[in-house]
Amino acid sequence: MQRRAVLICLVLLALGVLVGGAVQVQAGQASTPTPSVTSSFTPYPMQALVLVERAPVFAMPDRTAEPVTYLFMAEPVSVLGRTENGVFLRIRTVDVEGWVIGTQLALDGSPDELPLFVATPTPTPTPTGSSTPAITPPADPGDELLDSYPDEMVDMFTGDGTLGPGTATPSRAPDPSEALNTPRPTRTPLPTRTPAGDVPSAEPASDLPLTPTQTFTPLPPATDEVASSPTATAETADPAETTVPLPDVDLGNYNLLPGVEPPITMALPENWETLHLLVPFRAVAATAAGEGQLYEVPMSIFFGPLAGEATGFVYLFWGFPNILTVTGEYNFWADGVHILRSVFVDPTCNLGVYDRQTLFVGRRAAVGSFFQAVDCEEEPDTAGWFVVVHLEEEGSTFAFFTAVEPPGALPDQVAFLQAILDSVEFLPAEEQ
Repeated sequence: MQRRAVLICLVLLALGVLVGGAVQVQAGQASTPTPSVTSSFTPYPMQALVLVERAPVFAMPDRTAEPVTYLFMAEPVSVLGRTENGVFLRIRTVDVEGWVIGTQLALDGSPDELPLFVATPTPTPTPTGSSTPAITPPADPGDELLDSYPDEMVDMFTGDGTLGPGTATPSRAPDPSEALNTPRPTRTPLPTRTPAGDVPSAEPASDLPLTPTQTFTPLPPATDEVASSPTATAETADPAETTVPLPDVDLGNYNLLPGVEPPITMALPENWETLHLLVPFRAVAATAAGEGQLYEVPMSIFFGPLAGEATGFVYLFWGFPNILTVTGEYNFWADGVHILRSVFVDPTCNLGVYDRQTLFVGRRAAVGSFFQAVDCEEEPDTAGWFVVVHLEEEGSTFAFFTAVEPPGALPDQVAFLQAILDSVEFLPAEEQ
């Protein structure tokens, strides 16, 4: 379920309807067909984590091919097989299947245990016939050209006058590094933040200028009218005359399940709304059939108007299975990236994930990153950040995603959205 399904939920919410029934997973972007690659037996997936900041995925085991997508550092993938020389590994994510350079992955087993994929080369047609005819050039090659192109300057090149098998002489020796240095698509940088007033901000952990503030922004106290609600209210810029536009979307075949309230309290701005759903979530751990187990994970969406005709969102996921490293430790960064790619962002989007850094939610330090999804075909472009916090005492993990539409409005809204995250309080187990 991507954000397109969330938009459908908003339409249903506006109509006062929320359809029950089984949750259906919409198929992601189809992988590029590679009919020339075959395997001698059914591959059994091995798990791996990405070791580099961004690893290209190719349709064929050829590093000069155009990448079909990219994987990000610490992202988990299923490995289906390898090439004969072991240079490339066949991988599968939630929405794509392709080839990755093997040194960019950390496997949880030996590469020798992987099935061997053999690429069948496409035959090159050759001319038939008993011999190749020879062409006799004129005595003076320039005579024929001058007759054909009178009164024009002509550059002439002469040869031995034969066609057929021979050894071509290149103008310069080929450079193997050219294939490795072929320019690749680059991520779209987030807009430079324009300072607003005296809003305090934390020292960024990277070059990205959009690090949320580490200073806890106080919110106005809740009024008596909303004191009994789990979510208090805070003021926004001109909220009374602003409404959240509901897009005109095709309901398709979505069947949506209503969810439950999260075990937190959060101070929400005035005129913001809340929606609780159960969404399909495929675990990374794979079975013998190569498919991860499907779960129904609770998700809450808090959304409403922002200044400048923008719309803000805070998504909360919890109760999902955690990803473990090859040494058996929790990998909360991988949890966030997995949810971002498989649930939050549509496969058609051009997704950029920035450096991992320490961010804050509920006055707790946690791991997270900024992201930007643009050029989406079926949903609006967006930008924001995610932060994944783990409660040791409760043994539970919460993944928060902020988002702003349009994405260019994010720099002016970072402090405002961070104030909402600062207000989060996690309920103890006995109060849940």
